[in-house]
Amino acid sequence: MKTAKGWRLGMGDLKLLSGHRHARAQLRRPVWIIILISFFILFLILVYVYPPQSSSACYIFSSRGCKALSVWLPPVPVREFTDEEIASRVVIKEILSTPPIEIRNPKIAFMFLSSGSLPFEKLWDKFFRGHEERFTVYVHSSKGKPVHVSRYFINRDIRSEQVHE
Repeated sequence: MKTAKGWRLGMGDLKLLSGHRHARAQLRRPVWIIILISFFILFLILVYVYPPQSSSACYIFSSRGCKALSVWLPPVPVREFTDEEIASRVVIKEILSTPPIEIRNPKIAFMFLSSGSLPFEKLWDKFFRGHEERFTVYVHSSKGKPVHVSRYFINRDIRSEQVHE
């Protein structure tokens, strides 16, 4: 009588099946190590290219501090400066170190050149209204005294020779 042979797993078959799973785990391990080493190298490159700005962080990466980069750089060539160059450097340093002058009441000056009365005096009157402290008006006219309608032009005449049209 024939007996049906059943397919049974033995210890030898178990090694073959588990070997496939073990090989996959071995392949994953070097990939993670390579990725980890790549990130560490990238971090070191970034620290070298963009050095830390605080002095405490400098001593973590180098015992010489942030000045370690200056050791790698070539020295700046030194030459003797002329008297004019030294004077210009002093003047520029003084100009840059002086505080800016603040004008507390900035004004604009308007000068009108005319041979007689101003043609658009009423329009200028509307323009100047409400800003009396922000401007000064001068009317440069000929020897004849023009008649002004607006209060902004009264007593603002500058006498001169005849104006040519």
